[in-house]
Amino acid sequence: GAYVQWMRARAPGCAIVRDASRGGYLSTLALLGSCGAGPALAQQSVPTDVCTGGSQTPPPAPSPSPSPSASPSPKPSTPSGGSAQLTRTSVADGEVAPRGVAMIEAVTNGGGCAGRLCVADVDAVAAAQRVVVAVADSGVDQTHPDLNFVGGTSWLGADDQPGSDAYGHGTHVAGIVGAKNTGQGVVGVAPNIGIYSLKILDSRGNGVLSDAMRAIKWVMSEGAAKNIKVINLSLAGHVDPTASYYKPMVDLFCGVCKEASDAGITIVAAAGNDGRNINEYIPAVCPTVITVTALDQDGKLGTDWSNYADASDAAAKTHTFAAPGTAIVSTVPKNVVNSGYLELGGTSMAAPHVAGIAANCIMSGYCNSTAADAMTKIREAARTRVQMTKGSNSTPWVSYTQSPTSSKWYGLLVWSRF
Repeated sequence: GAYVQWMRARAPGCAIVRDASRGGYLSTLALLGSCGAGPALAQQSVPTDVCTGGSQTPPPAPSPSPSPSASPSPKPSTPSGGSAQLTRTSVADGEVAPRGVAMIEAVTNGGGCAGRLCVADVDAVAAAQRVVVAVADSGVDQTHPDLNFVGGTSWLGADDQPGSDAYGHGTHVAGIVGAKNTGQGVVGVAPNIGIYSLKILDSRGNGVLSDAMRAIKWVMSEGAAKNIKVINLSLAGHVDPTASYYKPMVDLFCGVCKEASDAGITIVAAAGNDGRNINEYIPAVCPTVITVTALDQDGKLGTDWSNYADASDAAAKTHTFAAPGTAIVSTVPKNVVNSGYLELGGTSMAAPHVAGIAANCIMSGYCNSTAADAMTKIREAARTRVQMTKGSNSTPWVSYTQSPTSSKWYGLLVWSRF
């Protein structure tokens, strides 16, 4: 099976706390497992507490315009070698830049716009260059005013509409990718980008990897007509590397991902939240997938619950990237929280930051028609960013401590430079 990779986030104190307010919570927790055990290893006994220390009370839901937890940095000059960039526009008055969007500098203090804060102007992109991001998840709330929902397809039966999201997970992911810049709520990495819902997870956040494969294949055959160039998979299925079925199962799923990559579709996936090696998780293990780990609240280290690549595994390190995954505010259906916005955390929240960057890179023209090129350009940008300074005092732009931490590789913090 495949399961969502979100956790309620709060700091200081307990890094992750359970949200017992939702129906199906006990089932979902049992399937996700504990901090130290993958889903397949946690079926017999689920711990009372997911982690120790700190308050076990979930944080209150933020208002529709929550205060951002991170301040945007000044926009740096384009590095030597240059790159195409999308036109920048002012962040609308009343709009909030969430922690993650600010940390990767999708929103900046100045830099190419007349306002105090600037963000990519997706609306200025020529129609022929527009990209749609597919969110393969629990559905996306098509009525949410902060999202540009352009359609969807469901693999859960005719009665389960892709434009509805009883669980809320897919809608939260979608907002991180592309919440609008209209002066209310939050702004995404690629504001107002088209979101296409691929509904493969049910109202409890559960699904099967075969549906994920079907969704990817559907995009290969039907996605070009809808301008879908990026798929976000904020989910993970545990596979035991010692099992006889491990290699055939990984080869099957990763083979489909490679076909998509060769067809020019960039797939971004959550690393998983069990503090384990990504080689135990599909789709995170797949070499053509951009696998995203979660950083702590300060953006300095990988969280202790985020999955990671082995620092000695050069191939795994190549496709592993780090992004903000703690205390991320984004859109949710009003049936989840009446305000329509909620703070959550997990590698599920980290992945869509990178999906938004990939979409911007493609629309800018800097990333060409291959998914491999998008991965390379995003990696190059991350490396460039940690080497840049912001003044004569040689202060680094990014305070993030580079991986590995011991034997764990979380990847470089991504940079939204496109």
